[in-house]
Amino acid sequence: MKISFGNSENTEYRKYAEAVTLDFEKENIHFVLLVGEVGGGKSFFHRHVYKELINGKTPQEIRILFLDVPGADSERWDHSPYLYAPVETDPERALRELEALAKEIGDRRISIPGHDPVIVVHIEEDALVDFDRKRLEKCLEEILRNKKTNRVYIFYSTSRVDHELLADWSKRFVDLLVVFPLKKAEDAKFLLGETDTELRQPGEHVLLWRGGRVHCFPFSSDTQIL
Repeated sequence: MKISFGNSENTEYRKYAEAVTLDFEKENIHFVLLVGEVGGGKSFFHRHVYKELINGKTPQEIRILFLDVPGADSERWDHSPYLYAPVETDPERALRELEALAKEIGDRRISIPGHDPVIVVHIEEDALVDFDRKRLEKCLEEILRNKKTNRVYIFYSTSRVDHELLADWSKRFVDLLVVFPLKKAEDAKFLLGETDTELRQPGEHVLLWRGGRVHCFPFSSDTQIL
């Protein structure tokens, strides 16, 4: 699974930003953490990414489990044929959906290309952490336990920079960190090791993974859900 980040057609920002394409299988990326203030471009970003993923694919080839307890983005996905299950906004039912997926993945152990679909899990904000962090983390552990043989990819999007939680998850789960503009300098220092003064526009983002660090400029393409 390859995903392009950043917009190589936007010449305005080329002096200090770039675009990159990551091969998630080669880089062993299965948990993506999106962090940034409200209005910083996270939703625009993940819509672009998911549109790129499903482009040219059938609903039998890729499925998206959208857990949006705050209800921030659910309307865009309500009628998508690519949904793994209906968009869930209730925290208890959302965790049950995640537990069911974890069981399915555990029973299957190995995903067979051409037979089993790629599954993308989107978790919006920290509502599930607040509701039952232990259950959520157990699901994440079970899903990611066999990540090298299962084509399941988790995108977790949050505007709250909880230092304790993110430090813990960075060690346990996170393979790719995507940082958008932040309000507090201490949060930027915590996540990036420096302030985010270069993140000047909503949608700009810094990618950090074990293979590198890239500062990307905003997408400008249409993000209408297919």
